[in-house]
Amino acid sequence: MRDDSKHNKKYKVNIVEDNPDSVVYLRDILIESDIFEPHLFFLSAEEVVSSLHGKNKPHADLWLVDMGLPGESGLTIIPSIREVDSKTRILVLTSMEDTQLIVSAIGSGANGYLLKEIEPVLLINELKSVMLGGAPITPKVALRILGEWQNFNQGKTVEKSDSKAELKTQHDSDIRSLTDRESQILELIAQGETVAGIGKELEISPNTVRKHIEHIYEKMNVNTRIQAIQKGIKMGLLDPLG
Repeated sequence: MRDDSKHNKKYKVNIVEDNPDSVVYLRDILIESDIFEPHLFFLSAEEVVSSLHGKNKPHADLWLVDMGLPGESGLTIIPSIREVDSKTRILVLTSMEDTQLIVSAIGSGANGYLLKEIEPVLLINELKSVMLGGAPITPKVALRILGEWQNFNQGKTVEKSDSKAELKTQHDSDIRSLTDRESQILELIAQGETVAGIGKELEISPNTVRKHIEHIYEKMNVNTRIQAIQKGIKMGLLDPLG
């Protein structure tokens, strides 16, 4: 039974990981934190699916999902978890850096994508960010997406009619109208910084950061962090090489 007390609440975390050492490592990190506690453990995607279709649903506040599982990939269970519990948070924690996999995981409903090499203290900070509505992406992962997107656009030739070209010019102008502060925040988003991290870096409140991000998304006509990064590099607002 969940404790709804604002002061005593601990977030329950389900872990999907086939490496026993990694399971113990994550369990210990969660136990040592002040707001997270390990709940259920799954060694494969098939175990998760079976549990999701069972009588007692494996509800949790947060799921940590590895991609490199035996049998089915961790990618396959993200939509299933989301279908059973739309409010839960899902964070990919893996060693796999394939760009298409990263984009697919986010598109399937993951709230963030981190690599296992992350330090324990930073991991807990990112988990806190996820529970507050953030969407953390390891900087190394973000830069990889930027590089792939740049290569894609450099090799892409698109024929446009005069009317489409005119609309594009106007749209480009809207995007380039980002304020200096919004441009700073876009760069920090591309580096994988969380809302809290951006606020600390720029010495502004998290609420102010969120307002700026809303304006950035509106001007760029995007809805997610990855879309903003992709469009930013396409428009020359971001440097994939850092």
